[in-house]
Amino acid sequence: MPRHIEPDRPQSSALLANLEETRREVVIPEDYLTLVEGVSRFFGVRQSLEKLLTEFFHPLRNVRAVVNQLRSLCGGMFHYFERTEDRAASATLLNNLFCALYETDLEAGVLSNLVGTHLQFIETMSRSRYRNEYPTVMLEALERLTEVQGSNGRCFLPYSGLAKRLSEHVMAKRAAAAA
Repeated sequence: MPRHIEPDRPQSSALLANLEETRREVVIPEDYLTLVEGVSRFFGVRQSLEKLLTEFFHPLRNVRAVVNQLRSLCGGMFHYFERTEDRAASATLLNNLFCALYETDLEAGVLSNLVGTHLQFIETMSRSRYRNEYPTVMLEALERLTEVQGSNGRCFLPYSGLAKRLSEHVMAKRAAAAA
């Protein structure tokens, strides 16, 4: 006689054991909780950020999910972080997430997506009306990307146009500052 399986409950003892094994306490550093406080009045942004931070700081993180969440938060949602007085500190903390991910062993496709998202984040900051508050974080991001390019140049190929535009933008800024 066929057995009815409830769709909401796993029936496999192996699956249940594996699910139990992935349960871990996630501790988010205090610095990153200030990011959450900064966007707490924007429900959707706060939810996305909490999801990102929980996944990022989980011992068994899903890097693909983290990169996708970074893309949303550092792209279309970044202007919410700019509504706080600590916008430069927020940008620095977000940039630190990218830099930490470069320290992990990433598949080529994931690394390429991370590089593209990071470049887009730098471009978002460079086009922001608050761009004058971000030179340090943009320079740190570009320096880190230069290091990544030295060891994984192929992951930059899909973003060569964006990388060129950003380089030209930075060089023009430096020339203007020197003049």
